[in-house]
Amino acid sequence: MTVSELRAVLGKIQQLCSAGGANTGAKDLQTFSDILKSYSDMQVAKACADIKHHLSQATAKPARRGKAAGQSSTTPDQDAIQRHLTGLRDAGTDQQAFDLAFKKLKASKSVKLPDLSEIARQFSLSVTAYKSKPAAYSDIEKAFVRQARFENKLR
Repeated sequence: MTVSELRAVLGKIQQLCSAGGANTGAKDLQTFSDILKSYSDMQVAKACADIKHHLSQATAKPARRGKAAGQSSTTPDQDAIQRHLTGLRDAGTDQQAFDLAFKKLKASKSVKLPDLSEIARQFSLSVTAYKSKPAAYSDIEKAFVRQARFENKLR
């Protein structure tokens, strides 16, 4: 049997569905028949094998476009994380030094949300999963204020 013969049978079934009031089924059959149109001159078995091959190719492709070589969305930039953490920690309770290190962090275009989240977690000693950069920045500032207040209490 060829696909064109199958499409003729599907057309008859579609007419029966429409006559019986099953309009959704008729539309689905029409859609299926339209999909098979490009295979009309093939045998059904060959068309099925071809469709299966194309479907397996489609499922084998990655769901998202990958990053450029050398970049990975799951690999944090450890150098940037350590550099900014060191700057923030070295500031201690000095507001001016903290502001300078914080300003550098915010100005850094290379620091993405996963990196910033790791910096915020390590600096604020939390386990928070940050969903935005402002939330991470806020926790970093709050951690500095807590640290500065704690140091002042000890004096």
